[in-house]
Amino acid sequence: MLAVCGILFIFDSLIGKVIEQEVLIALEGVIIGVGVVFLIALVASRNVDISGAIAGALVVALILFGAAANLRGMDHSRVWIGLLCIVLAAMLIITILRVEHPTTLERIAVVGNLISTALLVIALWPTLNFYVANLPGAHRAHASEVETANHPTVLNSPKRPDIYYIVLDGYSGGEFLQHDFGYDNSPFTDALADRGFYVAYDSKTAYAITVPSLFSTLNMRYINDQDKRNADKIAGINGMPQDISYLRTGIADSFVSQELQRRGYTYIFMLSGYDVPSRTADMNIDFHRSGTVYYTGIDEQVTGTYDPALFNKARFLPALFSAMGLRPSIEKIDGTREIPDDPYDFREPLRALVTWDEAEKIADYPQATFTVIHIIKPHEPVIFDREGHMVRPAATTKNSTREELSRRFFEQLEFVNARTLRMIDTIDAKSSVPPIFIIQGDHGSVYGNPRSKEGKRTNFGILNAYRFPGRTCEGLTPDIIPINSFRVLFQCVFGAPYPLLESKYYNVVVGYGDLFRYAPMDIKAWEAEHEGEK
Repeated sequence: MLAVCGILFIFDSLIGKVIEQEVLIALEGVIIGVGVVFLIALVASRNVDISGAIAGALVVALILFGAAANLRGMDHSRVWIGLLCIVLAAMLIITILRVEHPTTLERIAVVGNLISTALLVIALWPTLNFYVANLPGAHRAHASEVETANHPTVLNSPKRPDIYYIVLDGYSGGEFLQHDFGYDNSPFTDALADRGFYVAYDSKTAYAITVPSLFSTLNMRYINDQDKRNADKIAGINGMPQDISYLRTGIADSFVSQELQRRGYTYIFMLSGYDVPSRTADMNIDFHRSGTVYYTGIDEQVTGTYDPALFNKARFLPALFSAMGLRPSIEKIDGTREIPDDPYDFREPLRALVTWDEAEKIADYPQATFTVIHIIKPHEPVIFDREGHMVRPAATTKNSTREELSRRFFEQLEFVNARTLRMIDTIDAKSSVPPIFIIQGDHGSVYGNPRSKEGKRTNFGILNAYRFPGRTCEGLTPDIIPINSFRVLFQCVFGAPYPLLESKYYNVVVGYGDLFRYAPMDIKAWEAEHEGEK
């Protein structure tokens, strides 16, 4: 108890400034260490009270050493302070061993236990208050009622199964991969079919660029002139142009998500690093260097409603060693050692890895959930090998030969396939009701880059697969466009009157230079041109 008190008192002085998980590691280490000392003393003395007193004396000596070393500024006098504490501990141990009356040792043990218990209660109080205040959900701020209307919440059931919309960024269709690169992706699509998926082998996106593609899919319609007028009325977000801000907000707060919330679904928006948080989601999930962040609503900076101070934290173990006098120097815990809490960049491979991991946890929620999962893979940079190890430097169209990029891209694709299948299997295994899956590429790509060899965004062919367990859904055709994906879902699962739209395709002429400048694409002519290239 004395050893645990020492750890907790140090932690109490640093609450909110250090990573809390490391406290548990420190407690485990000190309990094991003191336990070993106690057992050695017990074997030697064959007396529980003597063994406890010896272990306690060593703990007290270590605490005194840390306190004295810090008072002296942790300079070279630490050696003399250490020797003094060792002598003190030895004197205590000799005194304990010279006590001849067992009852005296028992009384010492009782008094020591009472003191240790009192100290432990004092040390635990601020620690327990901190952890109770930081239980999951405690720091989720709520969006205003104007932004997030109170909607019914229903449990996961056969009538309201979980729905997962999974976007694998830059994932081309199998025909494109086979024709252009001679790569056979059928093992993956066959594995999806074996798991009950309908694979739309001839599917193409209406917009071969991420933001318009996702906006149109999640709002079940084409972008129109009214969208441009609406965008002109808003201010850009975080320096982004109005068109990008408007469309990204439309992805996060989509018609599909709001329609499902009205049906009782809990809306979970997993940020890819390429989008803005949702103001209407029941839970945003973002991935920071200091850990996963959960929050609802949005603040005035449009960066989320979590308290950044909760995530800008130093390592606890170095601070502990410093307080114990076991390190010669360490910066003060005053913000100079803060871990940057920047979210992972959308290109950062660790963001993809933690997104797969986090998605597997959604099935644990008892509510019926609708989850948007956008993973920036197999998009550039090409950094994973087929086993999922990160190979640096990343391969890109700028720093790699075509042959090297091709080889590494398809190795990465194999990992993306395997990891996605594992995610699906894990979700299935944890789900009480078979969930609905929609898995799509937002656009096709050339080795993970959305631009073609000519520098135009014209890669329309995409991966597109659906699973509606226990249902036969009309509208699932080999050439279904993503805009009709949720129209099919609402028709098939909820009987909602959402007729399918005619397939149209658009070339975003200048890309992100102006997302409202697009031209109709003759997809047959594009296919004929595509067939002539390789």
